This record gives sequence, C-alpha cells and structure tokens, in this order.
Amino acid sequence: MRYDKKKYGIYFIFIILLMICLFGVFFYLKPSLAYNYDEPPLLASSSIYEMHHPFYTQSKWDQFIDYLEKISSVKKKDLQTLHVLEQEEEQQNVVNEKIRLLFQAFVLGSIFIIGINHLVVYFHRKKELSALFIALACFGVVTRTFFIKETLFINLFFDFKPESLLIVDLITGLVSILFYLLYINREFIRNRYRFMTNFFVSCVIIYIICMLVFPLEIILQTNYIYQLLALFILIYIVCFSIIAGIKRMPGAYLNLIGLLILFVLVWNDFFHYSEHISTNEFISVSILFYLFFMTIHLSRKSSYSFERVERLSEELGKLNLILELKVKQRTEELQVANESLQKVEESRRRLLASVSHELNTPLTFIHGHVKAMLDGIVPKDDTTYLRAVYNDTKMMTRMIADLQELSILESGQYSFHFKEVDMKTFIVQMYEELQPLFNGKDLHFIFKESIGKETNIFCSIDPIRIKQVLTNLIVNAQKFTPKGGSIYMETVIRQNENEKKEVKLTIMDTGIGIDEKNIPYLFERFFKLNEQQYCLEKGSGLGLVISKEIVEIHGGMIGVTSQKNKGSKFYFTLPIRRD
Repeated sequence: MRYDKKKYGIYFIFIILLMICLFGVFFYLKPSLAYNYDEPPLLASSSIYEMHHPFYTQSKWDQFIDYLEKISSVKKKDLQTLHVLEQEEEQQNVVNEKIRLLFQAFVLGSIFIIGINHLVVYFHRKKELSALFIALACFGVVTRTFFIKETLFINLFFDFKPESLLIVDLITGLVSILFYLLYINREFIRNRYRFMTNFFVSCVIIYIICMLVFPLEIILQTNYIYQLLALFILIYIVCFSIIAGIKRMPGAYLNLIGLLILFVLVWNDFFHYSEHISTNEFISVSILFYLFFMTIHLSRKSSYSFERVERLSEELGKLNLILELKVKQRTEELQVANESLQKVEESRRRLLASVSHELNTPLTFIHGHVKAMLDGIVPKDDTTYLRAVYNDTKMMTRMIADLQELSILESGQYSFHFKEVDMKTFIVQMYEELQPLFNGKDLHFIFKESIGKETNIFCSIDPIRIKQVLTNLIVNAQKFTPKGGSIYMETVIRQNENEKKEVKLTIMDTGIGIDEKNIPYLFERFFKLNEQQYCLEKGSGLGLVISKEIVEIHGGMIGVTSQKNKGSKFYFTLPIRRD
C-alpha cells in the first residue's frame, strides 16, 4: 500500500489536538487534591464545585478585600450613591443567575431526554447494547452535574456534606467514563483488542468499590490513581476513535466531529476559568453536542437495519413467490411424469405378459412336438413342425438378445468404435446395403439426397451401430406400410438450436400412421403397440429403445412425427465434426 504523507500528516496533527483536548478534559474534571476543611468561611460557604475546581483561586476573597478597601476610602456622602449601585448590580446578578440556571436546566434536561430515549430503544430491542450504554452515560453526566453545580439539586432540596458530594462527584464521573468506554468498545473496537476494554472495566469497578469502602482521607491521598485511570481510558478511547475514522467505520466521522467540538469548548472553559477570556462555561453544552451526534449515529444505524430488514423481507417475498411457482411447476411435471410412469408400467406389464406368452407358447409347442416325435405320432421325416420350432427358437433368441443389448447400453458398458466418416458416401452405401430388405415385399425404397455433390460432410460415428439404427427404422416402417406402398430415406444438413451443423436422416413411409397419444411413448422401454389393432408382426418392442440409446451416445437425437392414415416420419440427427 502506498504511503500518503499528506494524509497521515493530517491524522498526526489531529491526534495531537485530541491529546491536548484530553488533558484539558482531565484537568477540568479532576477533583482538587488540596481540599482543606480549614478554608476561610467565605470559601467554605461556596459550592462544592468551586471548592475542588482546579482553576479556582482565591479571587473572590481578594475581591472582597479590595471591596473593603474601596469602601473605606469612599466619603460618607457617597455611601448612598454606592448603595444604589450595589442594589442595581445585585438585581442584575439575580437576573443573570436565573438565565444561567435556565440554561443549565435546558442542557441537563436535553441530556436526560436523550438518555430516556436510548433507554426506551434498548427496552424495545435488547440486542442494542450501545443504546443502553449511551443512556447510562447520560444519566451519569446528569447526576454528576446536579450534585456539583450550584443552585441546582443542592439548593432545590437540601445541602449535602462536602464529603458526600465529593464521593458522588468521583463515582458519577467514573461511571460516565465507564459506559462511554463500553459504547466505544461496542461500536468501534474489534474483538482482538477487547481484552483492554475488559481490563479497564475491571479497574473502574474495583476503584468504585474501594471508594465506597475506604474513608475519604485515603481516597484523597490516592486520588492520582483516579486521574491516571481516567487519563488512560480517554487516551484509549481517542486512539480507537481515530483508527475507526481512518478505517471509515460507520459513525466514526460523527464521533470525531463530536470529539472536536468537545475539544474546542473544553479549552473555552479552560481560558474562561483562568480569566484569560470573558465567556461562559460550555462543558455541558459540549457533552450535549457529543451525545447528540452519537444519537444521530445510532438512529442511522437503526434506520439502516430497518431498511435492510425491509429489503430482505421484500426479497424473501419474491423468493417465496418464485418457490411457489417452482413448486407448482414441479408438481405439474411430477403429475405428467407420474402419468408417464403409469403408462410405462402398464406397457411393461403388457410386454412381460407378451414375452411370457411368446416364450411359453413355443416352448410348449416344442415340448409337444418333441414328445410326439418320441412317441412316434409325428413321422421323423416331417419338416413342417421342425421349421416351426426353428422359427420360434429364432424369435426367442432375438428377444433375449435385444433385452441383453438394451441392458448393456443403459448400464454404460457398451463398446463403440468411432471414426470420422464421409456421410455422403456412407449414406449411399447404406442405401445399397438396405435394398435386400425389400426383396419380395412389394414395397418401394426411394433415396432422396439434398446434400450437394461437391459437399463433403464428416461425422464421428460407429458405422455398424448407425446401420443398426437405420435397419430398425426401416424394419419398423415396413410393419406399418401396406403392400404397394413406399418408404423414403432422406438426408439434409441443418443447424440446431445451438447454431451447430448436423446431419438429419429421415425414414418416411406411406403406411397407416400412429395415434398421437402413443407417439410420446414410442421410445420408452417396455412400450409396445397393439399388434391386433395395427396388424403387426410379433416383435420384442425394444428396437426403437435401442436405436434411441445408440443415437444419444453419438450426441444426436431421435424423434417421430405421424398422422393417422397419412404415414410416419422417423428421424435422427448426427453432429457434424468438420466439413
């Protein structure tokens, strides 16, 4: 990764500024280590905030001494005028005090409302621990301010002992920092660094227990532990806030902006209490601004979560709709498949019954004929029965061979010998070799060629197997074609759906055709047409199934079109390897 000096230089300057801010916050919030119960009466009557504020000097006591000196130098005739001025100044101070009190009440009320809002969010969604931590941090800030700010909780009800106020100040300050740390840990610190968070949390809890158990004198003597603990926690928080900003984690920029505002207003209070500038105290306002930015971050986070839930719900609804459509489609397909399986099962039962009958009949006849010959009923030189027995045994042999061949093809244990063949020459050769099948059948066998004379088409085929397919289709066509009819063999070149060239071989007849309801099942195993309805010769019903397996192994497809009393067209395709 390329090192960007300008980018990291800006980050370094920003880190320095935030470190200065941390020291400002640290010195602003720390209790006084020099609390003395023997202070002058004027100081002892002041608020606890003034007693332990680090920037507090004895300026009020000095102003009081200067005031006495001025009075002693004023002439008696000017005392009445001075009294009037004092009354006007006192009235103005009362007005300013009321305005300041209202402003503080507004700020604390806003922080308290933010805490209530996040607490309600947590109760509605218990997994949102960040909202709980922000709420508890808000309550800690409000409680601490109520106890250390003059004219607020103390003056509204009753005065507390300074020792109690100091303990409340320390505990609420640590509690606020603790929950702020837990919030930053939840939002920006990764798991591998959370052992540091657990360490700081344990230290804070132990220190709070010690403050509740040990006397105040011991707590004041070891107050440096409180300061160091708060300082290290704030440094830890700032470092990971900057790291989160560099990594552009969600909400990191808002967190840095809030810290920057806190930095500016803390230094305003620093110069205000050190009497370098004449402004007001804004530390509560800076905390309010920071909590407001964190509220924006959590609101955006919740909004993004809701948007994601809505988007996922919408996608889930679409997915459910698609699944319903798929289920409906699959149900329809299963219904069709079920009907097809029922048809196949029925065909299988018919075929098995037919095979059983066809095997049983010749076996019974052979058994009877042999028995008759053995008993001398049939003359031994009578060849009629012997010829019938021979034909039946041939039928049985063919049926058994077809079943065996089909089983081999379906199991994938076949042995094909592929080679590139010039289809034009091969088809002409097939036409010549198939001519003897029409001898003595009173049928016309016509060859139609649509391949150009100069075109050479090469396919990778097993010639013996393709001849077997053509033979099966022609024998099948002869069964459906009456005497005097014609059977055509046609070859064309076409492009399939994938725009690849292929050779299409078609066997057409002028026979009785096939019912459309039976066409989808012609290439199914165990399917056999009604021999009496179509006046067919006996067969195994496996020739077309075997032909389909052979064509598919060659990468082609086989099909049929037929109309009743108008003939049938059986065709199959072979992919062209080169031309």
